[in-house]
Amino acid sequence: MALPRVVSDREVVLPQPADARSAMAADPNPADLLRRMLVVVNDVSTATYRLVKQERVNGKLNVDEAAVKTQAKPLKVYIRQIRPTEGMEVLYVTGTNGNKMLVNPAAFPWVNISLDPGGTRARAGRHHTVYSVGFQRITGIIARQLQDYRNELDKMLRLDPNPVVFDGRRCWQMQIDNPHFRFIPYTVKAGGESLADLGLKLGVSEQMIGEKIPAFNGDYQTPIPAGTVLQVPATYARRMTLTIDQVSLLLVAISIYDDQSLYERYEYHDLKPNVTFQPNEFTPEFKGYGY
Repeated sequence: MALPRVVSDREVVLPQPADARSAMAADPNPADLLRRMLVVVNDVSTATYRLVKQERVNGKLNVDEAAVKTQAKPLKVYIRQIRPTEGMEVLYVTGTNGNKMLVNPAAFPWVNISLDPGGTRARAGRHHTVYSVGFQRITGIIARQLQDYRNELDKMLRLDPNPVVFDGRRCWQMQIDNPHFRFIPYTVKAGGESLADLGLKLGVSEQMIGEKIPAFNGDYQTPIPAGTVLQVPATYARRMTLTIDQVSLLLVAISIYDDQSLYERYEYHDLKPNVTFQPNEFTPEFKGYGY
């Protein structure tokens, strides 16, 4: 399967429909389509896109929009917020600035600050950290669903027969319904475990776990004492709706629901995979940044 091809630092040529779908039937098997999407997305080493996200926090759906540049290995991220705080910038580069984010708040007192990506201040009102920017975390969640419920995929997966249009491109829309979603008791293991560690270990949302803790203080990093009983989701979501570009097979949008309603939605607009960045593009001195 042909992958997107870079022809300049910002221009990406996507394969033609016949190329990208040469081995894909007009109505592909849903599980096969998901696996092919994961292969393509996991080969995205760099990307630029405009992220529109919705995340439910304490019963309120927060909306955020930002221009994003990211490199997977080593992780480099630049974010310029469009709303709600226009001009706010976040820069994170593995191994620099003490492994902290450099934040230009674009507001009084107009001073750049460094924040621990997993700290309470950086995570306030957000489901994920800068470590999850890009596709690795979400594709890992989808891959785990395929593995854990491999004997039930025929019942869980549904491919909409009618294509949808996203950013002017025809896309498949896939639904993953997981009847196993519920909250179950979990006893913290010897030595203690943090919510961030539990989220990765169990393949679930640590934010969901935190919301079940009375008077939770927003600390996802400090180990919780061994023997503590927490309520954790049995799986990441009750339902996922994925929008997959029919030409590139890239994931361009995903909605995630719990047992209540929409929990989070991410839309990757103007997505350009495998772009070439300038040598200084992930530095505060790069032309156009406001640091």
